Amino acid sequence: MALSCYEQAINLEPNYAIAFSNRAAILKELGQFAAALESYNQALSLSPGNADDYSNRAVVLTSLRRAEEAVADCEQAI
Repeated sequence: MALSCYEQAINLEPNYAIAFSNRAAILKELGQFAAALESYNQALSLSPGNADDYSNRAVVLTSLRRAEEAVADCEQAI
């Protein structure tokens, strides 16, 4: 239900970084790490200063066994 609400929000406002971030968080919890990564990438392209998104993307990257990128995101979040 929540996932479809964020999908609708993105369709209505494709530059709404918070919707991408929240969709990514749901996808991460569902174990859909590749899709979560894409959503975090989009959120960060719209709001590049969001430390929470860098931190959360680092978790996703770790789940995808992309440790070096995850470390870079952790550094960016600080």
